[in-house]
Amino acid sequence: MRNNKQNVVPFVLLVTGGLLILLGGILTSAFAAFGFFFMRFCPMCAGFLGMSMLAGIVLGAVILYCAFEINAYPRRSKEFATAALVASVLSLLNGGGFFIGFLLSFIGSVVLLAS
Repeated sequence: MRNNKQNVVPFVLLVTGGLLILLGGILTSAFAAFGFFFMRFCPMCAGFLGMSMLAGIVLGAVILYCAFEINAYPRRSKEFATAALVASVLSLLNGGGFFIGFLLSFIGSVVLLAS
C-alpha cells in the first residue's frame, strides 16, 4: 500500500498520458469530420476514423478517471492501475496519444503495480 506522497509520480504520468490520448482522440474527430466528406470514395476509411475517435476519447477519459481515483483512494491503487494499464494498451488502436501518451500511461501503471 502506498500513501499519497508516493503516488505523485505515477499520478502525473497517468494524467499526462491520459490527456495526450484524449487530445489524440479529439484531433482524430477533426479528421473524421473531414473524412466523412470523402465517405463516398472510401467508406471504410471514414468508419475507421469514427471508431478511432470514439476509442481515443473514451480510453483517455478512463485513464484520467483511474488517475484521479488512484490519487483519491491509495488503498485501491492496484485495481485502478490495472484498469489504466488495460486502457493504455487498448489506446494503441487510436495511436496511443501520439504514442507518448501510451508510454506515459503504461509506465505510470506499471510503477504502481510494481510497488
